[in-house]
Amino acid sequence: MILVDANLLLYAYTPDAEQISDSLLDGVGLEHLVSYRSRIGAVTAEAARAAASDLSPARDGARIVVVGDGEVGRKALGGLCPVDVRPIEEVA
Repeated sequence: MILVDANLLLYAYTPDAEQISDSLLDGVGLEHLVSYRSRIGAVTAEAARAAASDLSPARDGARIVVVGDGEVGRKALGGLCPVDVRPIEEVA
């Protein structure tokens, strides 16, 4: 199947048998597969963040513990949530 996306870019997309059967069994039809990439590409970062916050299991008071290089963790998570880097000796 050759698809043309909203930017008029051509790309090949070959859904596998499982994807085809799932689409048919779920009642979404084959158009679901054809439009998948363009629908994913249309999701904005803002919409993704909103959906993630709605679906997140994290609640007030929840903690995420990351073990490893503190500065790497700070850079990766700094824009998403408060980050408190501590030496392992303080929390062990």
